[in-house]
Amino acid sequence: MTAPAGARPLNASHLAVGRMLLEGETPEGAARRLSMFIGTVRRRLTEIGLRLGAATAVDRAVALLACGHLPPPQAGMRAPDLRPVDIAVLRVLTKLAPEVTLPEDLRYDDAFLTHVEELRVRCGARTDAHLAALAAAWNLLPGLVPQPTPGKEE
Repeated sequence: MTAPAGARPLNASHLAVGRMLLEGETPEGAARRLSMFIGTVRRRLTEIGLRLGAATAVDRAVALLACGHLPPPQAGMRAPDLRPVDIAVLRVLTKLAPEVTLPEDLRYDDAFLTHVEELRVRCGARTDAHLAALAAAWNLLPGLVPQPTPGKEE
């Protein structure tokens, strides 16, 4: 994933707010932790979305990770045992796979959203964006986070 052509880079304020998004903070929680006004946090989230072509919080989290702007957050626990259907749901949530890859009974919004909620609880995630970031931290979604190239300095 790359940022849209002509996109302006993210500054330290964007990255701080992005880190809060990956950690599962609400905009209110991020404002408190960063000593920012709530309006500033919301504006930074909107700007991140516009600059990275990411409409939703999950899309923003995925873009921040996939474009290498931020690493996944530290996971406070080991990855729970997930079934292949759980991984399929995570892949669809993060748009790494199309909805048709889901079992037919999960292709309906209510069933899919219920499964995502169950995964959030099992994984200790506070938001869908946090769930995506934790899945990246646990390396459950290969290809989401760029891997360092051998011999190339970071």
